[in-house]
Amino acid sequence: MVRIHRSQSTASITPSQTSNGSGNRRLSDKQKLEQVLQLLSQFRWTLSTLLLVLFRLEKPGANGEPLPVERSILHQRMVTAMLDGTTTTHFGEILEMIYHNAQRTSYRRDDDTRPSKGLFSTARTAANIKHSQPAMVTWAVALVSALVTNESSAMIDKDTGLHLHAQAKEGGRSWDYRATWDAIDAFSMKKLQETSKVCAPIMWHLMSAYVAHPDAEESQQVQIVRRYRPQSIVCTSALMSMTFSRSNRASLYPLCRGVWLFAVKAHHSIFRVESRLGQSIAYSTVYEALRSMADHTMKDLRVAARPGSGRHFIVVSDNIQVYLKQRDHRIGRENKMSKGLAGTAVEMEDITPEAFDLAELTRRQALQQRKTLTVDMILEDIDWEHIERAGMIQFLQALIRFVPGLSCYEKEVRQLRNQLLCKNQLPKEQRTNIIPLATNSCDEILVQEFKQGILDFLSEQSDRNAENDENSLPPLDLPCSTREDADITLANTTLFMRNAIWWHEMCTAVASGDTGRVWEILKIWIFTFAGSGNHFYTQYLLELYCNFKWEFSPALRQAILNNWLVNLHGKDGEWIEMDLMQEHFNFWLEDMAQHKGKDFDEPFYRSILSSNVHHFMQLKDEMEECVSLEGRRKRHSMPSTNNELQALMRHFHNLDMNKYRAGRDEGFHATDDFARGFKTLKKGKLKNYIAKSCSYSDILGMQQNTEENNAQNTEDEDQLDEMTGEEPETNSLPPRVVTLNGELHLVRPIRNSGMDM
Repeated sequence: MVRIHRSQSTASITPSQTSNGSGNRRLSDKQKLEQVLQLLSQFRWTLSTLLLVLFRLEKPGANGEPLPVERSILHQRMVTAMLDGTTTTHFGEILEMIYHNAQRTSYRRDDDTRPSKGLFSTARTAANIKHSQPAMVTWAVALVSALVTNESSAMIDKDTGLHLHAQAKEGGRSWDYRATWDAIDAFSMKKLQETSKVCAPIMWHLMSAYVAHPDAEESQQVQIVRRYRPQSIVCTSALMSMTFSRSNRASLYPLCRGVWLFAVKAHHSIFRVESRLGQSIAYSTVYEALRSMADHTMKDLRVAARPGSGRHFIVVSDNIQVYLKQRDHRIGRENKMSKGLAGTAVEMEDITPEAFDLAELTRRQALQQRKTLTVDMILEDIDWEHIERAGMIQFLQALIRFVPGLSCYEKEVRQLRNQLLCKNQLPKEQRTNIIPLATNSCDEILVQEFKQGILDFLSEQSDRNAENDENSLPPLDLPCSTREDADITLANTTLFMRNAIWWHEMCTAVASGDTGRVWEILKIWIFTFAGSGNHFYTQYLLELYCNFKWEFSPALRQAILNNWLVNLHGKDGEWIEMDLMQEHFNFWLEDMAQHKGKDFDEPFYRSILSSNVHHFMQLKDEMEECVSLEGRRKRHSMPSTNNELQALMRHFHNLDMNKYRAGRDEGFHATDDFARGFKTLKKGKLKNYIAKSCSYSDILGMQQNTEENNAQNTEDEDQLDEMTGEEPETNSLPPRVVTLNGELHLVRPIRNSGMDM
């Protein structure tokens, strides 16, 4: 405390003291300083005594307790002007001059307070060090240490966003800081760096100076970012580890790092060491965080899947299996094939609530309009003009790719493709919201287990149950024969190119997210699958065609088209099929299963792996992006095929492969699956399908009793009787459903080869 009082007597300086003797000119700074020093000498004061008396705030009293110093108005005004920057010469400049003078001052021989190494002393305080340079350094370090301690307290505050708890009680104080995938997905080293600069600027400056290159010119204020170990990332990582060491509540960085280590299947020893270094949390904590996040995700899914929530989901499932080899054989421990069922809930976008009116769907199915289905109807329903335009665009793209002179038209061809081929284009940068479901050990081949697996997905995980459910081609049918002058080689080439165009159109349509183009190719594949002998795919596509043609309402049809594909990254050109997405998830799960040797219905898979698999796959790439690493190409490098392509083109050119040559036949006759499928469907396969599919609705009592339907039922029964006596097209008999001990099983009968077993 400083008391200011007005002095009754002030020292005055005579004119002779303010001049150099003549009294006509002012004294220089040097002369003034000399007189001040002489005055100090007269008072027997040193500079240290002057500064002590000038700046001290307290002095010892009679009883030993400190008393506040009383300052005159002039004293207080001059000290304040010096400290608040009112004077022309600022205090920082004076400090630098003092330190520079201290550097040039040698140590006294009898100075026993000199630090043994360097300038900083841990054994003494600055007040107990004689030489000014180590005293100033020790004082500065102590001051910075105190400031950094305050900054560490600011860094561990909840408002910094560094708090992330692996476990939190619902409704508790830490519930808002629980670990979630949204928080982990939002993890960014850049955000942590900004937080460090705001909350701990001194510490950030010290660490940046520590890793800075010694040859960097400070005057330019340009920081050279290193390529392999960027300074900002290194400093951020170190500071986050120290903050976690200060308080285990500030665990955003180590928790995200621990989850990333789990995603890349790091060894347990890495978790132990990284946790000890403050770079990660322990493996057990990671386990609990993943379990907690999976539980919260499933709770949110149950709420979202309830009727009236306004949200709708598609559940896609696929079998998952892995061979578990026992390394330590015991009774009951044998090598086995572990089977299970994995699923994913995909949230639907761009739909209307009336699309899922079950009453409307059953009403349309009861009409049995599929009985009017004909082969010509499917053929005429295909947009052949669109298929022709797709082939044209593919030829233009091939020319632009392989003819350098035409590469300048790439942009125009891309615009032409978007203009001519677009049918039902999904938003290009729409990111699909998916929720991986917990796996189970149900075998989808067994009907009863498949039912249990689906019920597990719907009732236990999605809270859906019976109680809360609401409701211009040549005429292929003409007889044809091979001409004697036919060019079979050219026909094979043309057929291959046609099939390749269809396949390429399907691939590009899926990747670009145009489900309308996908549907056009699927209608063509009804014939190709029928011609290639793929019985089950033919039935599936025929069922899908009847659904889209008659039984799905326009709203339901559009809802399915708008959600037929998924985009996990929200990037243009990265749409994939749902079943392919599930295959990717299963690949990762099967790989983990081989390491753990556990079944798919155990808590480790249900609560830890399967529910978080999607985030694991993305986290590996996101963490590399956070540390400014370029994305790795996830494919094997392949040598260039230009030499093979040129050799093939020369071969085609020499043999005139794409020109008509009468009677050319190299012995191989390619089968036109499309034409063959057309004939197969015409001969009765389509009628067989209609009769079988309509019989299901008859069993369920869905058909309306009309005279027309009754007459059609008689025809269908005759058709089914004919189907019973027909030989199957393949060597294996179709599977059938049987009951065994009250459970349903799908069995495949074995054909007897002339002997009774």
